[in-house]
Parts: sequence; C-alpha cells; structure tokens
Amino acid sequence: MTRGFDAGEKVKGRKRFIVTDTLGLLLTAHVVTASVQDRDGAKRSLLWTRLDHPTC
Repeated sequence: MTRGFDAGEKVKGRKRFIVTDTLGLLLTAHVVTASVQDRDGAKRSLLWTRLDHPTC
C-alpha cells in the first residue's frame, strides 16, 4: 500500500477507520492512504459495515 500525506491534519502514511458496536467490538477496520479525505474514508467504512452486518 502506498503512503500519503494529509496537510490539514499533518498525518503521514496511512489513516485507519474503525467501526465498533455499542459493546466496543470491532465490526470493520479500513486502512487508506493519508491523502484520502476523512469523509470519503468514513463513507466507505460505514458502507462496508452496512453490507457485512445488515442487522446492526
């Protein structure tokens, strides 16, 4: 995986998006380059969670 840079948050490398349930159990983990916008990474993570766990 390539690495990126987010100038606004001063993050180099990769960003991690995780989705947990109300008990704190991991549902989805999504790793992207740091240059991906937060809103785009969050949308993708929530979509994957919705497809994998439709009853949550």
